[in-house]
Amino acid sequence: MSCCFSPPSPVQKAAAVQVSAAPVAEAVVYPGLTAQAQVTSRNISSMAAQLSARVTALPVEAGQKIAKGSVAARLDCRDYQIALKQAQAGLESAEARLKLSSLQMKRSEEPASKGFISGHALDRKRTEIDIAQADRNLVASHVASAQSNVGKCVISAPFAAIVESVPGNVGELASPGTPLVTLWDIQTLEVSAQVQAKDAESLAVADDIEFQTVYGAYPLKLKRVSPALSGTSRTQEARLIFTKETPNRAPPGKCNGRARPRTCRRICWWRATASWACSCSKANAHASCRLPRRRRAAPRRWELRTA
Repeated sequence: MSCCFSPPSPVQKAAAVQVSAAPVAEAVVYPGLTAQAQVTSRNISSMAAQLSARVTALPVEAGQKIAKGSVAARLDCRDYQIALKQAQAGLESAEARLKLSSLQMKRSEEPASKGFISGHALDRKRTEIDIAQADRNLVASHVASAQSNVGKCVISAPFAAIVESVPGNVGELASPGTPLVTLWDIQTLEVSAQVQAKDAESLAVADDIEFQTVYGAYPLKLKRVSPALSGTSRTQEARLIFTKETPNRAPPGKCNGRARPRTCRRICWWRATASWACSCSKANAHASCRLPRRRRAAPRRWELRTA
């Protein structure tokens, strides 16, 4: 018995596909999700005037970085300094009357013990001391109020900050509540992200979260996810905090310092499940697979899919 083998037809040759093999641990990636985000601050303070006075100086400019306690604005304080001096003079007068009443009471005690002064007159002396003491306390409160007003003539930064804007103008009359300087607290920077409702749960259990910018990728930690939905975009706001002041990966020549306020980019987070994320061509099935750039620990669950 003899067998004949015919060569493969052109159709069979065209149907042949080249493939290559690789360990699954080298070919899987962890699927990531993204959301629009920007850097904000927990303290964005509008430093306003607390009394009615004319603005005499605004020694800061928009974009300037200032230290805690730096003077942000000055007001004309002459009227309030005059009021303080008047209150201090009233306090000295009240203390003098109190001292006089105390001396008179002391001089009346010995004659009263011998019966030369009636008990009714002695009671009047004691009452005069109480009235003088009350007057002295009242004027002392006026002095404290005047001192407080003088202190409000200088507006200082309550924290290390970046000056966002200076809406006030030198020479204008400021009334209580008039905004003069807007400050961003640079010690309480955090990230605000708008997350799709379907992705909020995965963000809560994500192992790695990053804020990706042109300056690098900053590691984050989830602080909270708001349960309320936005009325327009139907997203949930997530607040995240920086775990490091410098990025993990910074492009060459880019700033690798702290994230800048109002930086608008995106956050990325990775699930704990692996995914087969290949876009393989017929010529080389493995060459175009995206190799994992994240952790290589064994995932909790495998989810294999073809792209």
